[in-house]
Amino acid sequence: MEHLVLRVHRNLAPHLKSVIGVWLCVQYDTYAPVATAAVRSFHAAFNEEKRAEVVMFCRKELVEVNLFCSFC
Repeated sequence: MEHLVLRVHRNLAPHLKSVIGVWLCVQYDTYAPVATAAVRSFHAAFNEEKRAEVVMFCRKELVEVNLFCSFC
């Protein structure tokens, strides 16, 4: 994901809502290298103040992913 983010930059925006749920969930993966890579890529994509804006922008999709994940 980090390589993708660094390559596409702002062109990720139209696809953000489709990947944000999994991207944030993977940050809490039990396999530490996966979680670390997800956090690193998210931080590479968005500075600290933008991260909150991203979560608010994608809140509907995040709720949907959370509901889906709770049934798995």
